[in-house]
Amino acid sequence: MSTIEPVLEGPTAIRSGYGRRDVARAGPVLGVLRYVGSQRIGLEPLGKELAVPTLPVSELKGRKLGRVLTKLGYCTREQVHEALAIQKTKKDKIGKILVDLGYISEMQISEALAGQAGMEYRDLSDFEIPDDVVDAIPAENANAYGIVPVEYDPGKKFLRVALKTHENFQAVDDLRLLMGFKVEAVVASPEAV
Repeated sequence: MSTIEPVLEGPTAIRSGYGRRDVARAGPVLGVLRYVGSQRIGLEPLGKELAVPTLPVSELKGRKLGRVLTKLGYCTREQVHEALAIQKTKKDKIGKILVDLGYISEMQISEALAGQAGMEYRDLSDFEIPDDVVDAIPAENANAYGIVPVEYDPGKKFLRVALKTHENFQAVDDLRLLMGFKVEAVVASPEAV
């Protein structure tokens, strides 16, 4: 393994029961720095789907947006406090201010809002939806509700749908009544849905 000295970005220390791992960027390589105690043992490249540390939704639900963003590792506490100071004069939402400052992206806001609402976020950009799943909901209903079915099990009467926004509870309730299925929702980017 070549000696690469990664440049750490954002809040990097992520504690676990097995030591510490830091998300790092070394040139074009995004990876996890592995530690044993305080000894760094290497950089393990990450795939796109693992580039962001994932937390259980229960750790995010109901928290303030700034706290959710810092727990996800998208920005630092200092950046959140800077945005809060600006918010006192600008009267914008904190997420918009952080995006305007260039600290986070719209996708990261969507993921944080989903976590805050107790919902999972799913990236659909490389997700192939099987035909039987697409056929589970009539196209008119999917378009009307702004949803995409992502998982379907007719035997268990289970349907998982991706919503454009965490606020679309009406679609989930209506689908439960319409289909008689257990319906779970995840949030995806509006462009993907």
